[in-house]
Amino acid sequence: LKVIGMSATLSNAPTLCKWMKEALLFVTDFRPIPLKEHYVIQGQVFSDSRGAGMAVNSETYPLSRTLPLALHGAVNDKPLLQTAMHHKAPANASWAQQQAFMDRDLQILSAEGVVSGFQVLVFCPSRASCETGAAIICNGLGNLVDWPSLTKSKATGGDAFAPDAFAPPHASITRHASARKALLKQLKAIPVSPNGSAVVTLAGSVESQISIITLGVAFHHAALTGDERSLVEKAYRAGALWCLCCTTTLATGVNLPTRRVIFRSVKIADQYIDSGQYRQAAGRAGRKGLDTLGESYILCKPAERVFVENQLLAASLPPIISNFSIERKGMVRVLLEGIATGAVRNVTDIQKSVEGTLLAATLSTVSSGGDMIFTTAKSALEFLEQNRFIDWNTVDQIFTITALGEATVTSGMAPDEAILLFRDLSKARKCISVDHHAEDLQLLFLCTPYF
Repeated sequence: LKVIGMSATLSNAPTLCKWMKEALLFVTDFRPIPLKEHYVIQGQVFSDSRGAGMAVNSETYPLSRTLPLALHGAVNDKPLLQTAMHHKAPANASWAQQQAFMDRDLQILSAEGVVSGFQVLVFCPSRASCETGAAIICNGLGNLVDWPSLTKSKATGGDAFAPDAFAPPHASITRHASARKALLKQLKAIPVSPNGSAVVTLAGSVESQISIITLGVAFHHAALTGDERSLVEKAYRAGALWCLCCTTTLATGVNLPTRRVIFRSVKIADQYIDSGQYRQAAGRAGRKGLDTLGESYILCKPAERVFVENQLLAASLPPIISNFSIERKGMVRVLLEGIATGAVRNVTDIQKSVEGTLLAATLSTVSSGGDMIFTTAKSALEFLEQNRFIDWNTVDQIFTITALGEATVTSGMAPDEAILLFRDLSKARKCISVDHHAEDLQLLFLCTPYF
């Protein structure tokens, strides 16, 4: 069996090859499709022109420069884009004002996709922001869409994708109209999940009855059912959807190439993204055979500029670290499971197991690395023996698993949590019956989370 592994986000690939012993390493920095990286602050685009790991050399220009000349025009003497705000942000803008300008930037960068005919992936910090982001993009299309005509055709049962429902010269929104119509029908046929549905209509007076999918926009996150996610992914690959708002889990779990990647925030929930997560998601932009260029845009506030430049664009990728850390948490679990299964019986077995870990390969370059590894293993064994997970048979010179250790492995609980649960059960036995006849009560204890 021959296995080829490929990654663009590994910084310590030589260590992994050493750990796998017979693996061969081939490294190249060649990218067939160039990736241009940018970050945007209140309408100003900063173009990153450095190489990875080098100082940022930014070239700045107004965001309007990124749009085709057609977007600078007007329909019926109205601005072509109904963006969130049109004026420049004040120097002392509040958080809400800064967010409004970021929404405006999102609308402009996304609108260029539908006008120019390429697809856009928008990575959002949460599930809720995926849905609000999709609505913001649709509401920002402004006079690219003739909203009254579109709403009227929906109300009368007509074809919502009719060409006269869109303001020329941007009839490109009508591309793949029949595919979107079929997608909408399929999604509506799926039972609604308690966590929500992929079929969302726009909020507002005129647009309230228009689905975002009608306009070629959708969102993708873990709260959708498997069938809904599958249909959305299939439609995006086929080109029926030109914009998809998603969480960063899509960057590692699903292969959806695109022309442009937009980061709506520099955070996932309340945690800042790291350089590895950024590279993984930005790498979706520009795929050979599909595009001639890839683009990434990070939307951020003025106070986040230093973080974006130093921690995302110029930072090196984080290394892969063994879970069998010096803090012995991973080592405790692996030794307990090894003793429970019989794979580890004596000191020699432990030595062989420890020497074959990624931790050993990582610390092999350190002068005292070997001592650190066995000190970690010794500390883990002492923890297991002191807390009665294992016993040492002095006659046969082997380790044996105790009832507590076997229960811990079978339940899948972490040893630290198992200790807390065992203490609670020991106390409860003095007051109530929790023996093998009270199975329901034991299950109740097992279902109680420990933090």
